[in-house]
Amino acid sequence: MFQVGIPALLDWSRHFLMLGYYTFLATFADPIVRPFLNTLPSKTSFQWKRHLEAWKYGDGLDYKL
Repeated sequence: MFQVGIPALLDWSRHFLMLGYYTFLATFADPIVRPFLNTLPSKTSFQWKRHLEAWKYGDGLDYKL
């Protein structure tokens, strides 16, 4: 794979946009979704908790200095 040029820049841009998307979901959607998890059936609640974790760990918000 090339490390410079338009294809590399487009590939990097895709990853950067997804990082921003996960940051948005973890920051704004997580607080809205989390209170409703206890009202869902256990299987659905489990699946949503895994989504919330993916958003948090996918954007690096799990790291604290």
